[in-house]
Amino acid sequence: MSTYAIIQSLLDTQLQSLSGLPPLQLENTVNIGKTGVSFSRATLLPAAKSQASVGISGQDLIRGIYQVDLFVPQDTGSASVNALADSVVDHFPRGLALASGEVVVHINTASRLTGGRMEPFYSVPVQVQWSCIA
Repeated sequence: MSTYAIIQSLLDTQLQSLSGLPPLQLENTVNIGKTGVSFSRATLLPAAKSQASVGISGQDLIRGIYQVDLFVPQDTGSASVNALADSVVDHFPRGLALASGEVVVHINTASRLTGGRMEPFYSVPVQVQWSCIA
């Protein structure tokens, strides 16, 4: 399994362990968005690698964003989706380390961004900034 696949699996698993998360649509899977039904969507957004160390056993610094989009039915207010966004942010605290074998993903920060309408939903994105040396 590639390093990126391991990173995505670790982040997806952490997100799926959040109690109260609406059904989760993972990348390149069937669209689960149905009018009137809340859901969430996760996307891994890696940045370009940079060199962390040199030599035969040199390692790369891999960074990126794990974006969690939360969708609720349009025109139902923002209280529930804001509370859910706060829960996602709290579920990825700064300093959290997620490990699988030699791959360790460090959570740098998580923050809620501006919500907006995406007919027929209102969506609030949460961005989790992560890094990994591999």
